[in-house]
Amino acid sequence: AVVSTQSTGGFSKVALEADVPIVPFFTENIREAARSVKFSARLASWLYERTKLPIIPIVGIFPVDLRMHLGRVITVDDEEEPRVVADLVEKRVQGLIERHQRVPGSIVRELYERFWGKRER
Repeated sequence: AVVSTQSTGGFSKVALEADVPIVPFFTENIREAARSVKFSARLASWLYERTKLPIIPIVGIFPVDLRMHLGRVITVDDEEEPRVVADLVEKRVQGLIERHQRVPGSIVRELYERFWGKRER
C-alpha cells in the first residue's frame, strides 16, 4: 500500500498554526474489514453527478481485528513549510504500514486468526 497526502498539506497548516504536535497513525486490516465491488469509474462518476453521494456498493463487512498503530510524535516548528511537514507525516505513516500490514491482505487469514489462531508478532 502506498500513502499519499495528495493535498496542499492542509492538516500540517492547521498543526503549525495551532502549535500542536502531529501523531501519525495507521489502522491495520482496514482493507480486510470491508470489501467493495469494483466497478467502472464512469459509472461511479455518473452516480455521483446525479446523487452527489459517494456511492460504492459494499460486498461485506467482516469481523476482523483492527489494530491501531501510533507513530512517534512529530513536533513541528512554526518556521517549517506545511508541505515539508506533510511529507514527513506521509513518510512516517508509510513506515507504519510497511512494518505492520501484511501484503497481500487476506480476509480468510484474518478471520481465522481472530477466532482460532494466534497472530505472530
